[in-house]
Amino acid sequence: MGAADALLYFSTVGHQRLACCHNVKFDGLSPDAAARKVVRAARDFSIESSAGREVFVTLQYVPPADECAVEREVNAIHRMVESGCKILVTLLPEAIQLADALGSAIFLNSNDLLDPRILALSPSDPRYALRELSGGIPSLVKPVLGLGDVALCHGAGSLVSVGTSYSDAVAHLVVTSLRRTLLDREVEARLGMILLGSGRLSDVADVVRSPDQEDLDLCFDDPFFGASRTSRTFQCVGISDNQVFASCANAIVPLTHDFGDVFEASAQLLAWRGDYKRAAIVVSLYKSTDALDLAAEYAFQFINVGEAPLVKYALSIDLASGAISPSDASLVADSLEALGDTSWRGHNNARTADSESSYGSHCELLDDCRLALRGGKLDVSERARSADRISEELAVHIDAVALLRDGRISDAYRLALPYATEEVEPSLCDVLLRFDCDFARLLMGDYEGDGCGLSERDRKFLASAQYKGINKTLLLFEAFSGALKGTPDVALIESVALGGEQSGNLLIRAAAMTLGLLVDFSQGEYARVENRAPSIAAFSSRSGLQYISQVTQLIDAIVGVLLSDRSLDSLSFEGEPPRGLKSVADFSSCILAQSDGTTTMLDFSNEPVPLDEVWLLRILARGRGYFSQRFLEALPSHWRRAAKLDEGSLDAAPKKRMPEKRGNRGQDESGTSALGIRSVSVESAEKVLYLPGFSRDAERPVQLNLLGGFELLVDGQPIDSRLLDRRSARSLLVYLAVQPAMGATRYSVMDQLWPNKDYDSSRSRVYQATHAIRLAIESVSTDVEVFLSSKQERRIALSSDVVGCDVWLFERVARNALDAEGNDERTMELARTAEDLYSGDLFVPSVDASGYVAARREELRSLYADVMVAGAEAATRLGRNRVAARLADSATSVDEYREDAIMALVNALKASGRGYEAEQRYHRYALRSLELQKPSVGRKPRIFQQPDGPEPLKPGEPDAARQGENSQESPTNE
Repeated sequence: MGAADALLYFSTVGHQRLACCHNVKFDGLSPDAAARKVVRAARDFSIESSAGREVFVTLQYVPPADECAVEREVNAIHRMVESGCKILVTLLPEAIQLADALGSAIFLNSNDLLDPRILALSPSDPRYALRELSGGIPSLVKPVLGLGDVALCHGAGSLVSVGTSYSDAVAHLVVTSLRRTLLDREVEARLGMILLGSGRLSDVADVVRSPDQEDLDLCFDDPFFGASRTSRTFQCVGISDNQVFASCANAIVPLTHDFGDVFEASAQLLAWRGDYKRAAIVVSLYKSTDALDLAAEYAFQFINVGEAPLVKYALSIDLASGAISPSDASLVADSLEALGDTSWRGHNNARTADSESSYGSHCELLDDCRLALRGGKLDVSERARSADRISEELAVHIDAVALLRDGRISDAYRLALPYATEEVEPSLCDVLLRFDCDFARLLMGDYEGDGCGLSERDRKFLASAQYKGINKTLLLFEAFSGALKGTPDVALIESVALGGEQSGNLLIRAAAMTLGLLVDFSQGEYARVENRAPSIAAFSSRSGLQYISQVTQLIDAIVGVLLSDRSLDSLSFEGEPPRGLKSVADFSSCILAQSDGTTTMLDFSNEPVPLDEVWLLRILARGRGYFSQRFLEALPSHWRRAAKLDEGSLDAAPKKRMPEKRGNRGQDESGTSALGIRSVSVESAEKVLYLPGFSRDAERPVQLNLLGGFELLVDGQPIDSRLLDRRSARSLLVYLAVQPAMGATRYSVMDQLWPNKDYDSSRSRVYQATHAIRLAIESVSTDVEVFLSSKQERRIALSSDVVGCDVWLFERVARNALDAEGNDERTMELARTAEDLYSGDLFVPSVDASGYVAARREELRSLYADVMVAGAEAATRLGRNRVAARLADSATSVDEYREDAIMALVNALKASGRGYEAEQRYHRYALRSLELQKPSVGRKPRIFQQPDGPEPLKPGEPDAARQGENSQESPTNE
């Protein structure tokens, strides 16, 4: 409860007791005027209380005053208390003299009002980021727990969803912390802490003009600054994050006129620390000459964190004043141009690289980044590599691009992986290295990512205008991702090729044209491939892109043989190809040589997997022509697994969320419905994957599908749903289908469909409904009888020999999966089949008086979640991490706060190398569970708390001991 909440609660209690409530404010009053106002209020309210009325008085933020005024205020407050008034007084820290003079009053400081639930979170708790973001301050706790306008904020490397309301609340705290009633030296100390965000108190003494220990000690009583007496450190709540600081920066702009030297000193200290992003924010707030000199001095560091516009402005000022030499300005201008920003070219003189210049190594490396995309040969000097961390990371990126260009994809991945760490603040070097790793992972067979493997934050960073010279690689990644998932975007591929041509990025252009050629091949456009391939191969060869040229030559040769224009001898390369590409070519030659179509003579079982050509295997095996079909059939099993072409996982795209309704699905020749859902019938489910112990029942003439919608098929033809809309026919059919043995007594049917009708009327309606069902089925086939009736038992049922239902097949598969404990392989395969069968929630008809169908719907949802979790855990133990992630994600689609599903998903994502996504999902769950205080549920529940940590408080539960403990001092990063 904060001060505002306390005031509101005090007034609410007064109104509930029918008391006279008075709220006295002192905004803009001088100390003497405030004292006079308190005296007048005491006189009036004392008279009112003496008349027998109960009086509640709030004195909001009485301003600080001298001893004389304080004495008058104390006497007035005592007069009101003696007359029976209930009084609540709020004070700023500088008005503490009044609180000391009141003596017997109950005194609460800022620490006493902090949220004890937040303070109880320990560093080992996954929700500890909530404490770092709010510090327990009530005005920050509420927006942190609200999930309205979502943005990403980083707290100690953790990701927590916060909204713009959080930034507004932090900005309000900044304004009140720098209020006008403070002395200038107090404002200086607080401003230094806010600009630095975190650090040691000695750092604050370095950036203020006249440090005073008393001014720093005053901050210990303010939880916003997070100051610690023991470690002599501080960490401002919320605003220590640079993204929040940037959104709140306008709140401190008015102070630049009086405290400009604090801004300059803070920017210099931040740059010296290596926090260039925050230093750039401070410089942009106060663009003095010294501050802009700092931006020019750290030009490449600022460009690396996305502050190229500020660098350009600083250089233009320094160049005009002579603070920077024309040659250095040209170096920076050429580097900006290498990144695609040609709006500022600095000086017109030609660049003369100066080995002694601090800009030399960075400029050389940025030019090499552009040269790598243009296909040039690279030779990064050792001096440039070892200049600093930025230089080292740029050099690694350049080497990784060169390896990718030469087809050494696995080598590129191993090179970039140690550097591709997730940082709190995105930077150009870090994003490029993470992109190199994700691109290599995609080409080596990781197709689980949706779109680009980079986070949304990194994608926005790289897609900014200041990096437009290299951000075409993002589109190239998406083009390759779509093609390898079987959903190529031809327009995107052509756009990437055209963009590469316009920007002079020959590597991107050649890669996009070759990808377009492979897409044409997979779609059977052999004539188009034959026309385009020679020119693409020649262009790639001229550009020094030998590997891309060799891939194009291979496709050209295969098409030539298929069109009978050339012989098998044409499968040769200009230059020596990599071993993996040579293996793919040899395998393709064997396929083409089998004139009789058999593949039994092929033996590549001892040939190692061409890891660098896994992407090519996938495209060649998934084409439409007979070559691709034979290629897939003959592919060695270990090659097939590496390319994710094993049976049952041909659809590598992530499983879509379940639709609410399936409707009257018409299916195309591929077995896919109009909604894009793969239909799995009784027979196809048994044939997709051999399930030991499952009988292969004869095909039933009537198939009723109730998962994901309502669909009735007779001899494979869908029944017009309008024929079942009358007489409650559809409701009767659904009710019987989900009953045990697909039957029920007539009495239960009457209570389900016509609970308000008498017996005779309901019995007649049962006959009318069954007759409507028979007529609908006879519209397709007159030889089918779906009902079994017994007059003696007064029971009506569907014939299980005639009617098949997807509900019972799903339950059969799911329960066998849960019973297969100890056999992980069987459990995983059964779970995958159950996942295919469960295309949506059980259809609930318009009439469900007893609620039986709705209850069955929830039962099936729970069963689906159980089997998905069991399958995910089994897949994890088998090392099938991507399968485990998909199954666990399917479980969260029916219950996104089910703990065992979340844990299985997080573990699978981390094991798959997708730690960033795992952290997002887990913290989103932790944040929501804290907000809802929801207990964990699931087949195997876990306790969501640390064993050594304090137990979480229940809503409204008092905890005096803990509150007293937490009111002493809020721990910081000691």
